Amino acid sequence: MQHDQQTPETGSVGTDVDVLIVGSGPVGAAYARILSMAFPAASLLMVDRGPMLSELPGTNLKNFLKNGALSGDPAGTGHADAIPVVPAASLARSGTQLIDPRGPRAGHMPAAAVSTNVGGMGAHWSCATPAPADDERVGWLPDEEWQRLLSVAGRLLNSSTSAFAESARGAAIIDALAAELGDRLDRPVQVMPHACQRLPDGRLSWTGTDTVLGPLARGANGGPAPDARFELRPDTLCRRLEVRGGTVTGAEIEHLPTGRREKVTARAVVVACDSLRTPQLLWASGIRPAALGRYLNEHPMVGATVVLTDDAAKRAAQFVGEDAASDFDGDPLAAVWVPYSALGHRFSGQIATSPGSPAGFAVAGLENAPKSRVVSLTWFCPKELSPDDRIEFTEELDEHGMPVPELHYRLTPQDERVVATAIELTARAGAAFGEFVPGEEPKLLADGQSLHYMGTVRIGEADDGTCVCDDYSRVWGFQNLYVGGNGVIPTATACNPTLTSVAFAVRAAEQLAASLGGSSTSAPPSN
Repeated sequence: MQHDQQTPETGSVGTDVDVLIVGSGPVGAAYARILSMAFPAASLLMVDRGPMLSELPGTNLKNFLKNGALSGDPAGTGHADAIPVVPAASLARSGTQLIDPRGPRAGHMPAAAVSTNVGGMGAHWSCATPAPADDERVGWLPDEEWQRLLSVAGRLLNSSTSAFAESARGAAIIDALAAELGDRLDRPVQVMPHACQRLPDGRLSWTGTDTVLGPLARGANGGPAPDARFELRPDTLCRRLEVRGGTVTGAEIEHLPTGRREKVTARAVVVACDSLRTPQLLWASGIRPAALGRYLNEHPMVGATVVLTDDAAKRAAQFVGEDAASDFDGDPLAAVWVPYSALGHRFSGQIATSPGSPAGFAVAGLENAPKSRVVSLTWFCPKELSPDDRIEFTEELDEHGMPVPELHYRLTPQDERVVATAIELTARAGAAFGEFVPGEEPKLLADGQSLHYMGTVRIGEADDGTCVCDDYSRVWGFQNLYVGGNGVIPTATACNPTLTSVAFAVRAAEQLAASLGGSSTSAPPSN
C-alpha cells in the first residue's frame, strides 16, 4: 500500500489501495478472503468504526465463555468489558447497542440493534448456518451455481453439524418433534448446522471474523498480514465515499480516538457495515437509489423456554445407554432445527439447550431447574415484503456526525396470522418434550430482536427502482461500488441469513477480482 506525504491543503495522509472494505464482519471478511485468493496481488484495506476486542480480529467472544455456552454470564472470564451485559428492559442483547438514540418507539422496530467492534456481529454471533430452501432463495441463480456458492461460504464459516451431532438431549428432542410435528413436515427434524467445531478436549470453537479471514487475520492487530497486502484499521469511521460521475474514487476515513482524517484512493469499494449502517453511509455520500433503505425486513420471532420433562430426560439417557436420566453435564449442547418448507412448514424452528432465553437474556424462574434441562425454542417467521418498511435518514446527526436512521416497520394482518400459527407450533413443540417456564410461554418477541435485518440494499435483476444492486452486488450506476451483508437478501426468509449473505459475497468478490485482473473463481478455502 502506498502512503503519501502529509499535504498542507488537507492536513491528511493519503492511502492508495486496490480495494477498500468498510466493515469487518463475516461478510466483509469473506470479501477480503476471496479477493486475496482470487487476486493475491490486490492491496486490501479494511476499516471498522469499532475497537478490537481480541488479539486476532473478530474472534467470537463466546470462545472466552466457560463451556462455550450459547448465552451466559461473562463475569469472571476476563472479558466483561468485551461482552457487556445489558438489562433486558433495554431490548438490546449483550454486545449490541440500540440503533435509534431516541429509544424504543412503537412502529419503529424498537429492538433494532447493531454491534460496533471489529468482527461486527460475528464477535457475538450464535453461529447458526442453515441454507435457504424453496422460495427463501432467489430464483435467478442456477441451482448448481448456488450450491457451489453455499459450499464455499460454508467452508469460509467452518460450518457443519458435527459440534452438536452427538447430543443425547438433541436426539431425544428430535425424536419427540418428529412424532409431534410429522403431520406437517416434508423435511426431517435434524441437527442445526453451525459455524462451530468441537475441539478434542470437548470445548466449542465458534466462528468469528478471524476464522473467515484465515491467514489474513494473523498479524492484523498492530502489524501486516504475512503478505503485507491486507491491513485492518479498528476505531476508524468511513465518513463518506468520494464519487466522480459513475465511479467511486475512494473515501474519507477518520481515526476516532485521534480525530485524524485521511483520504483513501481505491480502485473499488465494498460497503459491508450492516443492514442499517450500509444504507447510512451510502446516504451520507449522496448515493441514494430509490430502494435504498426500503424493504426493511427481518423474521418475526416467537420464543419460549421449557424445562425438559422426566420422560424426555429418560429418553435422552437411553440414547447414551444409561438406565435413568442424569444431569447431562457431559452431554454436548443440543442444537435442533425444524427446517422451512414452502409446502407444509413455512417457518424455521430452532431448539437449543441453553440457560438463557431465545433473545439472549437471563430467564427468571429457573433457580431450581437443572441447567442441563433448560431448553429454548424459537420459531422464525417469514415477513411479508413491503417498501413501506424502511429506513429514513433525518437531518439529525449522531455522535459521529452521521445521519440518524429512523426505522418504520409494522406487521401486516397476514404477518399476524403467520405469527399466530408460529405460536401454536411452538406450543406444540415445547409440550412434546418439556414444561413451559411460567412467563416464558410462546409469545412474539419485540420487533428487531432477531438481529437479522435484510432487504435494505437488496439485490435485483433489473434497475427498476425496487433494488439497490445488481446480481453481483454492484450498486446500480456504478462499476466499482459493491455492497454486502444481510441487507442484500431480497426474499422473505425464515432461516438465519449469514450463510446466504456470505454466499452472495463470494459471488461478488469473485466478479470483483476478475474485474481487477485476477481469477473469476476462487479455490475452496480450508480453515
